[in-house]
Amino acid sequence: MEASAFHNVKLPDGCFLRRKEYFEYVTANYAFDVELHENQDGTFYAIAVPRDTERVMVFGTKELGTAEAALKALVDKIRREESLIEPNTD
Repeated sequence: MEASAFHNVKLPDGCFLRRKEYFEYVTANYAFDVELHENQDGTFYAIAVPRDTERVMVFGTKELGTAEAALKALVDKIRREESLIEPNTD
């Protein structure tokens, strides 16, 4: 899909269109499923969920101006908070 088509398509009031890309981020201890979301206004945010953990934990960012900024903010957040994840003991 052309980028301009995504950004320029007209939607009814109250509706939105969002594009997603999927990634895998792997640290020494965990693998994370990552989603990068792009809004029609050109802002981005990212979320990540670690695999194979005792509890579901979601890491996320605020809306940022570039995909790179959103992914960097997410990686930084995971690096700061990874020690809070409880490994699966099964």
